[in-house]
Amino acid sequence: MAITINVRQSTGAYQARAMRLGVTASSAEGPKAAAIAVCRKLGIDPALLEQQPNQTTTITYTHPHQELPA
Repeated sequence: MAITINVRQSTGAYQARAMRLGVTASSAEGPKAAAIAVCRKLGIDPALLEQQPNQTTTITYTHPHQELPA
């Protein structure tokens, strides 16, 4: 299942949240850095992040996360 990470700017920092997973992170460096921090917390490869086009104040990234079989 793909993971959606929404990032918004808030008083000097970017706040990122992995939707449906409850994982959050922030970064003053930029929106992608905040999304990468969420990936690190989830233990997934941030190199696979893809920014999605949108027209709101929220920046959306997706990650094609696929769970490995046990």
